[in-house]
Formats: sequence, structure tokens, C-alpha cells
Amino acid sequence: MADCNELFLRFNDNITLIPSEKKYLRKARTAITTKILNNFSAKSQIPPIEFKVQGSFTMNTIIRPLNGEFDIDIGIYFKFQENDRDQWATPQTVSGWVFNAVKNHTSIPPENKITCVRVTYKPITPGSDYGYHVDLPIYGEYENWWGSRYKVIGMNDNRQWNEKSDPLAFTEWFNEKCLKNEKDKKQLIRIVKYLKAWKDFQTKDIKMPSGMILTVIAAKNFQPHERDDVALYNTLNEICSLLWWSFSVTKPVEPENNLVAENIFSSRRKVFFMERLRELRDDAYSATRCDSSDEAISLWQKHFGERFN
Repeated sequence: MADCNELFLRFNDNITLIPSEKKYLRKARTAITTKILNNFSAKSQIPPIEFKVQGSFTMNTIIRPLNGEFDIDIGIYFKFQENDRDQWATPQTVSGWVFNAVKNHTSIPPENKITCVRVTYKPITPGSDYGYHVDLPIYGEYENWWGSRYKVIGMNDNRQWNEKSDPLAFTEWFNEKCLKNEKDKKQLIRIVKYLKAWKDFQTKDIKMPSGMILTVIAAKNFQPHERDDVALYNTLNEICSLLWWSFSVTKPVEPENNLVAENIFSSRRKVFFMERLRELRDDAYSATRCDSSDEAISLWQKHFGERFN
């Protein structure tokens, strides 16, 4: 049977950020956090804050996109003194503080989105198809009467400070899932990156699931193997079996909501995703069992493109 493990490891290298790109992201992180701190230091009404880098960059599941932008998330945690969230400044006010602090930071104006302030940078290399942006989600953190600390995300809509969220707990959960393969603790990270690269290669006519959704379903259904191609197929088979019986993806940490609820994931998106997922699973089965390496490579490239070589 064709063994494409080495090709998958090379594919992982092709979709992984190179050192210079990581350097630019770290530089952007430092510049933005410094600017915000300097801006806030002169404003007595703003409570103490703490920055926490989170998301795919810290989990090492970030990939180089075919085009568009890659990003990092820097959570800004406001340490409110009051337990009564009605006494806090509104998320609109708080995001306004952040927006004003980073205004004119780049030549591209920042965006004040529902859950974050986004700072966008031009492409790193002239002529490049992709740049990068820094998302600044805003959280309120407080201690209840029993000494437990809670984190809630600020929404620029009617939800306000009502939804609990703990991205760092999600990272801890994911890192624990990586330990399922005792001999290769980075295999799950690569499986997630393969799925993100697969998503990136799909048609843009219908929106594919978010990186968060792909990370959750991969981690919950991870099937380790000494070969990445077999591990990917076995994991895909588990995912398809699960979603066939119940199309639900529950976030494993607060707020433990269904990430593919009907108000988020339309029936059309569901059908499209499941069709593409089963096609990938079926071709993965064939690729791991065919005798010809060229035939196996052709099957994988059908879903990953020329970066798989």
C-alpha cells in the first residue's frame, strides 16, 4: 500500500508559517500592546488590563493561507472590581477605548467588530497575496463572592457582557488531547493544520466551518497512528460517523455552546460541508490502500492542491 507519511510531513512544512512570518507577528503583537498600554496609562477611568495571546498562534495550528490573511488573537482582559456587571463600562465603551488607542497604528483603518477590534497590516512581502491582522477580543474578568474568577467576552450588540468565555482553557483542553499520541504529541496539531489547508482549498461559494470548529472535531475524534495519512483517514472516519448521527459540535469549555447551531450554520452550509467531508474521507480511504504512490498523491492533491507534493 502507498505510504504518504513523508509527503504529509513535507505538506506540513509547506503550510506552516516560516520564521520571518512568525517574527513579524510577534513584532506586531509587541507594538500593539505597547501602544495600548501607553494610551491607557493616561486615562484614570480605565481599569487594569492584561494581555493574553491566544488561539491558533499559541496552539501552533496556524497555517499559511492560499490567499487572504493570517492572524493572531491578543485577548485584552479588563480587571473590573465590581461583581455587578451592570456597573461596568459597556462593551461599546471599552471597545471604543481600544479602537482609539490603535487608531492610525497602520495605514489601514482598524475595524470595531462585534467581538473584537481588528488591526490590519499590508502584506509582509511586496506582491504577496496575503497580509495579516491582529484581532483584539475584549474580556471582562472579575472575582465572585467565593473567590472564583470569571471571564466574559464583551459583545458590541445586545448580548453585552453576558457570555462566559475562556480561550486559555480551550488551549489547555486541546493540549491534553495532543497527549493521546504518546509517541508523537504534535500529530494532532498537524491533523488540524491539514484540515485547515483542506478548507482553504475548497470553493469559496459556500462558507466552510471555522478553524475553531475543525479544531474541536479533530481533537474530539483524533485517532493516532504512526503514519499521518492513516491517522487523518481514521480521524475523518470518526468525524463523519459522529456528524452523520448528530450534526452538533459542542465547545468543550465555557460557554459549551453548539458551534454549528442552526442560527449559525444554515442547512445549505451543512449539506455542502458534509458532502466535501465525505469526499475527503472516501478518497483518504482509497489513498491509504492503493498500490500506486502516484495514484495516492493524485487523490490527496484533489483535496489539498499543489502544496501537497
